[in-house]
Amino acid sequence: MRGVIAILLSVALLLGGGTQRAAQPDEASSSDDRPALRMSPAQLVAIIDETGRGNYITSCVDILLDLEIKRIRLYASKPTDAVGTHRIEDYRVEVVYRPEWQDLERRAAGLYHLMYDGRVREFACASVAEGRRSFGLGLLKLCLRVDPEWAFTHPTGYEIVKLADLVQALERGEKWATEVVEAEAEQWRILVHKYKPRLSGQTGSSSGKEKGRGGPRSSGAH
Repeated sequence: MRGVIAILLSVALLLGGGTQRAAQPDEASSSDDRPALRMSPAQLVAIIDETGRGNYITSCVDILLDLEIKRIRLYASKPTDAVGTHRIEDYRVEVVYRPEWQDLERRAAGLYHLMYDGRVREFACASVAEGRRSFGLGLLKLCLRVDPEWAFTHPTGYEIVKLADLVQALERGEKWATEVVEAEAEQWRILVHKYKPRLSGQTGSSSGKEKGRGGPRSSGAH
């Protein structure tokens, strides 16, 4: 299952300190004077939360911008024959693969690519709930080709939902699956209302904590 949350997140600012160059992934620290080591667990968790929150907000804005031009991305961390460009009705869906993401998903929290993939899942579920069943199911099935083990947190609780089970249940018309996609659709409507991009010099701000709805796959986002 992708996106297991680690306790500590390697934040470049913390490891590098101030405006110094951030430590490289394969570069050992020569001392123990890194700022992160002087922080309390509560401070580190707060930084992890805010990093994830920032990635979540950006993923919301990005997918809404992408949908404006009928483009969607899916990020694969494991080899898959789905890599490349697909057409699902009038949308161009690009599946991008990077092997480095798989290791990061085991050790890091709040990763952007998982946040974005989680928003794709919400959009697909919302499409099913709102009458574009063929399109939504097609997109969900492509998500499964990207990651057959894709799982996420139930929108109304903490139960883990396997995407493969959801797709099969939707095809069989099972009630619980309909309830899940309707709950996902509600999350999507909130996202659209809150994060619709401002492209005409508008200003504004949002406050409060966003809870990413991606569950395990999205590192507390996916």
